[in-house]
This record gives sequence, structure tokens and C-alpha cells, in this order.
Amino acid sequence: MLRAALQGADRDNAGYRQLVLESLGGNVAEAFAMAEVMDAEQVTTRVRAGKSCASACAAWVAANSSSPGSR
Repeated sequence: MLRAALQGADRDNAGYRQLVLESLGGNVAEAFAMAEVMDAEQVTTRVRAGKSCASACAAWVAANSSSPGSR
């Protein structure tokens, strides 16, 4: 489902798709599976100021922390 959703997302000048995160958490095992898709699809992540990214959401940021543009 995530891979299909990402197909419609634009790429930046470096070829990455940006995903803005906001979540209080969820299933950590699913988050790591999603992180693999995000890596394969060249996704960078961002959390807007004042928003939350906890628990499973934080796994996406951690898995994506070496990508350009990730915050």
C-alpha cells in the first residue's frame, strides 16, 4: 500500500520523494517493513515543527536519518 501511494509523489531535484510524518506511534514491526519500502523508493522524511513522531513513527526517521534532506 505504501509503495503504491509513493508512486504518485513528486521527486525533488536529487531524485528523492519527501514524506512529512506526524504520528503518535503504532506497530513497530510494520514501521520497519515500511522503512524498507521507503529506502527502496528513495524517500526522505521530515517532521514539521510542533508535530509529533513517536514510537513506530520514530523508526521511520531513524531508518531514514542518513538520507539527504531528512530531519
